Amino acid sequence: MNQLKQLKIKNVKKLDYTDNVYDLSIQNFNHYIDDKGIVHHNSGLYYSASVVSFLSKAKLKEGEEDEMDLGQSGITVTFKTEKNRLAKPKKVKFEISFVKGCNPFKGLEAFCRPEYFDSVGVGMGKWEEYPKPLETLDKETGEVIIKYGEFKAGGNRWYVKHLGGYITKKELHSSKVFTKEVLDSLEPIVNNYFRYKSLDELEEFQKEYEKLDDELEDDSNSNMDDLFN
Repeated sequence: MNQLKQLKIKNVKKLDYTDNVYDLSIQNFNHYIDDKGIVHHNSGLYYSASVVSFLSKAKLKEGEEDEMDLGQSGITVTFKTEKNRLAKPKKVKFEISFVKGCNPFKGLEAFCRPEYFDSVGVGMGKWEEYPKPLETLDKETGEVIIKYGEFKAGGNRWYVKHLGGYITKKELHSSKVFTKEVLDSLEPIVNNYFRYKSLDELEEFQKEYEKLDDELEDDSNSNMDDLFN
């Protein structure tokens, strides 16, 4: 790779033929030049991609399987990022049911934390209504805010403010809970979780990616075993 950085491109020519095209790899070489003077790279995905991720799967059991379901009702997919220059490389899981398909709301409950309840309105805990509304002063804006109750984290029940009551976990991942307003309030929270907080943090991760480039290329074949078969 370092030797190729010293080479200069003389010209770029479009090839008009599409017949006899093959997938060719040369063992122990990341780059090579054929007898026509064409430069090849064995793993273009690792070389040029800003994001490299691998998928692995496990059985999904929803508790409603019968003897015909062979012990599973779907799959749980783990999305593991090996390299990401656009966002923090976080591991993400999602479920695909053989009957219902992919639920787009699965996993969002992780961001419905107690400290975000005032803006999101969804959380695991209980809502205690005040005997009478309480007026408080926002120190940052100077605005008077009227509070009708207080959310307290704990327990195993989910409280949804816009529904005005509790729901079971089975009812959680639905559009009636995650309305457009709730999704809009979650957006900056999710973005903040995945984004780089500063240029220094990005540069720190960038150094790690540079170290990983060669390791990923050498280990590309073994990592491919994690993909769906």
